[in-house]
Amino acid sequence: MKPLTASLFLSFFSLLSTSYATESIHLSNCFSAWDTGALTYSSEMEYYADDATSSNGQIPLSSNICQTVHYPTSAFTTWPGNAVSCTFSSGVTVTAHIDSNAGSRPLFSGCGWATNGFKNFNCFKDNGREVYSVDFGEGRTTCDSYYYCFPA
Repeated sequence: MKPLTASLFLSFFSLLSTSYATESIHLSNCFSAWDTGALTYSSEMEYYADDATSSNGQIPLSSNICQTVHYPTSAFTTWPGNAVSCTFSSGVTVTAHIDSNAGSRPLFSGCGWATNGFKNFNCFKDNGREVYSVDFGEGRTTCDSYYYCFPA
């Protein structure tokens, strides 16, 4: 039997430390600032096949965005204390259940769950960070994540 070589050991170690893409669902509040000075508000769920892309400003495919509410006034979906459902263009419905006291919990702590009918997700409090911002010709839309959910 041959001794374990350094190169074989390093290959094995790199295999163990390989990070795998983790899908996620973000519960976000968005605002659009129009060139006319008007503001519009919306809330949405964004699905990311790889959560790392939610940290680098990548805009999700339109089929991976589902608006839960869209008002011309200052109103967003109330995530805590409600079961909020949204049906994506694929026909998949995601329902998120954020605990009523989630707003008072520490950042990044567990605060609820979600399901898409195929699997369950654990949800955590986010810090309101920008997940994406996009110019749309007549203004700019920015979406900030308040909760995120990973597969359970």
